[in-house]
Amino acid sequence: MIPVCHGIAELDQRLTSLRDTYVYLYVAGKGKKWETSVSTEYMNKVHESFVFQPVELPDEDSAVSQLCDRLTHDSVWGCDITQPFKSDPRIRKILANSPVVFDGLLKEEGVYNGYDFAGEAFNRWYENEIGEYKTNVILIGAGGTGKAVAKSISEKIENLALVDIVSRDDLAAEIGNNAKYYKTLAEVPQYDSMLCINASGSDIDLDPILQSSGDNIFVDLRTRDRNMVEKAKVAGWKAYTGVGMSMWIDYPFVEHLEKVSNLKLPTFEEFKKIVLSVESKL
Repeated sequence: MIPVCHGIAELDQRLTSLRDTYVYLYVAGKGKKWETSVSTEYMNKVHESFVFQPVELPDEDSAVSQLCDRLTHDSVWGCDITQPFKSDPRIRKILANSPVVFDGLLKEEGVYNGYDFAGEAFNRWYENEIGEYKTNVILIGAGGTGKAVAKSISEKIENLALVDIVSRDDLAAEIGNNAKYYKTLAEVPQYDSMLCINASGSDIDLDPILQSSGDNIFVDLRTRDRNMVEKAKVAGWKAYTGVGMSMWIDYPFVEHLEKVSNLKLPTFEEFKKIVLSVESKL
């Protein structure tokens, strides 16, 4: 098990011991439940010279500045960014490109570019593994990853309900007429057939919509928490965890390493087998 670096000092010590490897940082804020992270397990089975290093940092200017400095370390080649640092303007300052939304950084020709992997990953997973989108979609939690998913699917559907305790009227207006913000799930219109996505990062009471008897699909973007998935299945819904999406988010780091090294790395199908093998043992 790869140890979590709590703060920059621990990261510095870790990087000193990883000089002969290719390191990709996995950065999160304080309080992240690392024990629920599947990606830290399967990513570190890709290749012995590939290290997917979890790092926990406080949301402070000094910590973010020091993180940006460490990205220039010879062994560091990329960074997977989670909340509260996604699309962070303090990180955007070091990027060669100017993405509005980014959750991944890759070192390319000596500079870093930012990428929105989450939105594209959800589409690639859903369309490859499930099929066409439902006309009606309910998205619970529209910040961070949820926001990226909302933008990526908005043109593929007719109605998008954004459910969040924080007002998302601005996001609904940005997306267009097919999106509307609701504070609670109980306020959302009753659809006969729908896709419901939980991007809130926590358990939500699905009772207001589970009585729908149509051909419904539920996706919880978390990878290890299965309470909501099992409840949806009992109600007759098709239901999935976020493992499928997660592998599509992470594989670009594997592809990138293959470009900048002489390592022979797994194809996506081989990578998928690694991921599913890890998941099956959870």
